[in-house]
This record gives sequence, structure tokens and C-alpha cells, in this order.
Amino acid sequence: MAAPSLAGCSQTVNKAALAAIVGQSKALGRKDFGSAFAYATSDFRKNSSVATFTQVIKMGFPYLLTASNIELTDCQRMNQFYYYQVSLNSQGSTFSLTYVLAPQSKTQSLKTNKTGFGIVAAMRNQAEIEDSPI
Repeated sequence: MAAPSLAGCSQTVNKAALAAIVGQSKALGRKDFGSAFAYATSDFRKNSSVATFTQVIKMGFPYLLTASNIELTDCQRMNQFYYYQVSLNSQGSTFSLTYVLAPQSKTQSLKTNKTGFGIVAAMRNQAEIEDSPI
């Protein structure tokens, strides 16, 4: 899993962000929602629960349960947040999402997430929502 060179962010940041996104994706693929939840930021985890997270994934992002070929296509940094455009495949379809990540200290991260980043949010791009039955 090689991190791409994206003008908006360093290679080191891209590598860590890709590791966080892929790590969460692998956990979701195993339907291990607790481990997937561990890739969220500490603030997200404080204000949510594994049960709520599971419901959001199953109802709003079911394609993340079978995601493959995850690619970072763009990165922009704004303050402490990194906004990544992400392309992924799921059951023969390609999806485009925006992931928002933030650096996490070792005390903020759970032991299953050693990337140094937490996922703040994942949002499906609007143009794709209008063209898709999901």
C-alpha cells in the first residue's frame, strides 16, 4: 500500500491517512465495528457509541462493508484537519468520498489505531449521491 504524492499534503501525512482509512475499511470488511470505531478521533468516540456508528455504516454507507481498491486522489489541509478525496470500489461500483482526518496523540488513539490519525468524518460526494440508488 503505497501512499500517493498529493500536492496538498506531505508523503508522511498521506501514508498515515491512508493507513487509517484502510485500517478502518479492513475492520468494516470483517464486520468488526468496534475496531473500525477505534479509527475515529477521540472526540468522535466520546460523543458517539459503537452501536450508533454501526447503524450509521449499515444504513448510510453499506458499500464500506465491501470496499476495495482504496485510493487517495487529493488532499487539502485546513487548520488541524486534512480533507482527503477518496475513491473506492464496492461490488462493481466506484464511490467517491471526502474523509476528514485529524492528528491524534498516542493518548488519544486506541491500541488498534497506531496511525497517528483519527477519522473525523466520511462524506459521500453530492454529485454521486444524486446519480446513485444508494
